[in-house]
Amino acid sequence: MSVRRDDEETDRFKRELGARIREAREAAGLDVIAEFARRVDVDRSAITRWETGQGCPDAVNLRAIARATNVSAQWLLEGFAAPSWRETYDRWVATANPPAAARIWLESLPLEGYAPSEDFYDLAFLAFKRNLSVARTLQMGEENRDYDRERRRVSGA
Repeated sequence: MSVRRDDEETDRFKRELGARIREAREAAGLDVIAEFARRVDVDRSAITRWETGQGCPDAVNLRAIARATNVSAQWLLEGFAAPSWRETYDRWVATANPPAAARIWLESLPLEGYAPSEDFYDLAFLAFKRNLSVARTLQMGEENRDYDRERRRVSGA
């Protein structure tokens, strides 16, 4: 029996999703699968199936995983949320060297169409360390962008 292309794509997706679930779980300090399973309200075997790419969580479980690990469901499903700002982000990571939990949280911010500066990442990292919401983090980014715009206007740059 030959494997159809869509089966290969599905298998690849399940493996990538499983790797992101595991990465998010470990970054959240949930090294014990039993504890993670309790927080998501599933059996340990479900976590193992998902992390090994043998299955996928349904939408309800995906939301529970996102909440338990403090990442977005979009990041779990797709990885890096906004490729348009990857270069700036990578430059910032090389300088700031944030821990894995912060890196995953920052990567999952819904910033498509936004061109955040390295200053934004400094603010967002501060928001992460203070356990602020994504909404507050984005508001801080808007305030920073407004401040940068006004500073350039006043200085004539």
